[in-house]
Amino acid sequence: MTADILAILAEHGIVHETHAHPPVLTVEAARAHWAGIDAAHTKNLLLKDAGGQYWLVCMPAEKPLDLKSLPEKIGAKRLRFAPAEQLPELIGVQTGAVSAFAIGNDGEHRLRLVIDVELMAAERVAFHPNDNQRTTVLSPDGLRAFLRAIGREAEVVAL
Repeated sequence: MTADILAILAEHGIVHETHAHPPVLTVEAARAHWAGIDAAHTKNLLLKDAGGQYWLVCMPAEKPLDLKSLPEKIGAKRLRFAPAEQLPELIGVQTGAVSAFAIGNDGEHRLRLVIDVELMAAERVAFHPNDNQRTTVLSPDGLRAFLRAIGREAEVVAL
């Protein structure tokens, strides 16, 4: 079941704003719709390590990803992208809708959430709220409050 992110945010009094836009599958496609949204935008990756652990990694959209050095930074074994067909089962979303909010759909706690330190230092961060037709903006403290509300934590790491 996919969590209603906006309802969770409202229920816990977490200040946020949500912007509707056409569906986007990639950061590149989303850029056209970010012009009026003042926030640190993100790329969000579902990865699996050689030991079978799943990782949800969230980082600034413009930051390059070095998959070879990432395992050492987060304490993982060799990493690869999780197959797209596993997204609905693992985190309840389709390709293009992966974000930190999707951790709320991981009822079995199979994923570890990693958020880049730069995002947590930003004034505002933007994520899809479990669909790729909206972007929700909140403060890093609001994101922490969301994670507390669903009983999850994030590892904040310099990626």
